Amino acid sequence: MAAPRSLCPPLKRLGAWGSHRLGRLAIRRGADLTPRDAARTREERGSLAGEPTALNDIVSASRQASWLVIGWFTPDYRHWAERLAKSLDRHGAPYHLLAKDGSPDGWLANTRRKPLIAAEALQLYPDKTLVLTDVDAEAQGDISGMVETGADVSAFLKSKLTSKGRAELQLSSRVIVLRPTARAHQLIAEWGEECARVPDKVADEAALGMVLARAEGLAFAPLPERYAARERDAAPGDAVLVHDSARDLTLEAFNLRKLVKRRLAALRARS
Repeated sequence: MAAPRSLCPPLKRLGAWGSHRLGRLAIRRGADLTPRDAARTREERGSLAGEPTALNDIVSASRQASWLVIGWFTPDYRHWAERLAKSLDRHGAPYHLLAKDGSPDGWLANTRRKPLIAAEALQLYPDKTLVLTDVDAEAQGDISGMVETGADVSAFLKSKLTSKGRAELQLSSRVIVLRPTARAHQLIAEWGEECARVPDKVADEAALGMVLARAEGLAFAPLPERYAARERDAAPGDAVLVHDSARDLTLEAFNLRKLVKRRLAALRARS
């Protein structure tokens, strides 16, 4: 299996915190860390092999299953990560939620770190199927069904028919299922490179869509909506993973228009 490309180029864009946290990890898929690299990484991050780090990762008691939920959080999101962990515990889902320092460049810059987190998780758990999710999600039921896929990558696609008769697809990076395949690794590498190239106003989802559109040979499967961590008031009745927008709830001026629009759309969909 060919080793995908390195994710080192995005570290230049991400600055000092990126090179310090992830540069030592040298995300080299297809090759194990040398003992010297591993020793350095243990000293700086705590330890490898899915153990809690110096920044106090949140991990499940057991991670022996063939799959694992991966999330990451900055200090101001720890309470959301703790809530997610408790909900996963209730439904028997294994997890490793990584604690990270926040980017000084703000929320959009933090979203563009997601492929680096995914790459780090793939390095830590090279033989597992990973469910990458936002930590302001909450499990309401058994989520294990989402990993029963033969695709390399799964994510939710929201579809809409426009007034001009065109189909619009909006990709969500809120929940992504990654199988341990070479093509999944390559997609994550290219996603990281795209996040390093796009303008500052672009979030990780748009960058992922650009990469996915040109991912030759990748097996992609749309993620069923019940697993997609849709907003709680817009999620389908059988949803087992829902989402509360932590960013909206912490804004000084809450986006009431967005909330009303979302609730009206949910009512129309259920009528």
